[in-house]
Amino acid sequence: MHFQAKDQGYGHPFPDPAQLLLLKAALCEGEEAILAWQAWQQAFDLKDPLDAGSYRTLPLLYRNLSRVLPQEPLLPKLKAAYRQSWYRNQQVLHRGLPALRLLRGAGIEVMLLKGAALGPLWYGDAGVRPMADLDVMVCPADACRALDLLKEAGWTPEEPGAVEYNLRYGRAMGLRDAEGWELDLHWHALFEGLRHEGVDLWRNAAPMELQDLTVKVPEHAMMLVHVMVHGLRWNPEPPIRWIPDSLQVMRAMGAGDWERVTELVRAYRIQLPMLQALGYLKQHFGAEVPEHIHLALSNMSTGYAERALWKAQLRPGAERLPEAFFPRLHYLFGVYMRQSGRSGLLPNLAGFPAFLAYRTRGKSRLQLLAYYAGRAWRGRRKDTAHPHPNTP
Repeated sequence: MHFQAKDQGYGHPFPDPAQLLLLKAALCEGEEAILAWQAWQQAFDLKDPLDAGSYRTLPLLYRNLSRVLPQEPLLPKLKAAYRQSWYRNQQVLHRGLPALRLLRGAGIEVMLLKGAALGPLWYGDAGVRPMADLDVMVCPADACRALDLLKEAGWTPEEPGAVEYNLRYGRAMGLRDAEGWELDLHWHALFEGLRHEGVDLWRNAAPMELQDLTVKVPEHAMMLVHVMVHGLRWNPEPPIRWIPDSLQVMRAMGAGDWERVTELVRAYRIQLPMLQALGYLKQHFGAEVPEHIHLALSNMSTGYAERALWKAQLRPGAERLPEAFFPRLHYLFGVYMRQSGRSGLLPNLAGFPAFLAYRTRGKSRLQLLAYYAGRAWRGRRKDTAHPHPNTP
């Protein structure tokens, strides 16, 4: 019997019952982990392939079970998943190192995000946290130059036509080299904070030695905010990895780090996902969140755009825009309000057409209406011909 991954389509950020049992087996201590593992084995047919989110949990499960249940017969299979993860991570780093050297050699500071930083620093193990690509962040002022350098070195943007839009309104761009290895170049850590990040993000970053390079990694508070907010949205691969990532970071945090979390949440206007994430970890994993921090987050106010986009991020297929004309514009207006940095309804309405023009390759206002109306019509015809299985 071999563990296999399967593609289940889009996954919710909060685990289903089987995923929750597997996470508890991988994260909890002693008897609680053993009972969760036994319950998962009873609930899940081991002959079936795992969803991709659960499959990525196996290396961490191996490390925990080898400690609390060393006689488990499936440990050799889990060890194979761990070794595969370790090897893949080494390949990702090896392929990405020339790009990092190129950027550092040009005087561009780089910061590692997600697995490249979490594995060695917060997990203390390069194999338990699988990586699909290398996530690298540069300062916004260096984004254009960094992209140009990487393109000259053979890295190709996955969406060449969206480069201009992403530089102005986005936070990152995916690139591939000639052999298909992936690198995500970020210039903002969070979509939700494009107009609210300052140099303090870099000033508070910590150095990390990566072979012959010195790079930056986020401080504890920023890493926690990043993995939670980035993880709490639908994803082609069930994004349940935000749970072990968050717990690993929280275990390393002190009182000052929690105060910093409140500053970041207020600055980025991300109260809703952070409250939901912290509440979930407290309820299901006994995570300790200082009461005054929870109270401070609960007392923060939220605006129209924050509420609208948070609701949209938790629906199935959240990476896709609504097809109907007015829901589509409503959603895009919420996106624009989050990214524009403007205050007030009228200034945002005035700048909205330019935002749409960037998204639609510079079309005029009349062309914009035709563009979105046409997409809505095509989407309605498609839904009529092939109704969603959950549609009554």
